[in-house]
Amino acid sequence: MPTLLVSIWQYLQRASGDVASFLLLATVAAWLIRRERRSRQREVKQAHEYYRSILDNAPDAVVLFDADLRVAEWNSAAERLYGIGRDGAVGRRLATLPPERWNELRELLGRIARNQPVLDYESERITASGARIPVALSYTRMPAVPDRPQLYLEIAQDIHERLQLRDRLVEVEKFTLMGRMAAGTAH
Repeated sequence: MPTLLVSIWQYLQRASGDVASFLLLATVAAWLIRRERRSRQREVKQAHEYYRSILDNAPDAVVLFDADLRVAEWNSAAERLYGIGRDGAVGRRLATLPPERWNELRELLGRIARNQPVLDYESERITASGARIPVALSYTRMPAVPDRPQLYLEIAQDIHERLQLRDRLVEVEKFTLMGRMAAGTAH
C-alpha cells in the first residue's frame, strides 16, 4: 500500500499543471489513506479485544503495576479475589497490600531486578472488605518500553485450601508419630 501512495505522490508532482488529474489523484490518495487507517484501527481493536479476553479468562488474579505501585492492569480474577472492580483499581495505588507487607514487596521486586525468580511465594493480601487472604504470588518484570514506566506483573492465587490441607497433613503426621511411639512403648 505505501508504494502505491508513493507512486501517486510522484504522479501528482509531475501532473501539477493538470488540475483535474491532480484533484482526482489527490482524492484517490486521501481515500486510500483513510481506508488504510481504518484497517489498522480494526486490527488494533481486535488485538486489544484478544488481549483482554486472555487476561480476563486467566484463572489467577493478574495485576500489572509500576514502581510507585500504581495499578496499570487488573483482570476479572483479581476482581473476584479482592472484591475490587477494575475501575476501582486501575490508576490507583495497590490497595490489596497490607501495610506491614510493603517492605516485603519491595524486597521481592528487588529480587526480580537482580534476575532472581519469584515464584509461588506465600504471603497475604487484603480484600476490599478488609479480610486477609493467604496467597501464593509470582512476580516478573515486564520488558522495558521506551517512554513508559517499568511495569511489574503479579500473579496471585488464593491458597486458603492449600494451607488447610497442609495443616491437616501435619496433624495426621503427628498422630502417626504418636501411634508409632505408643506402639514402641507397648512393645
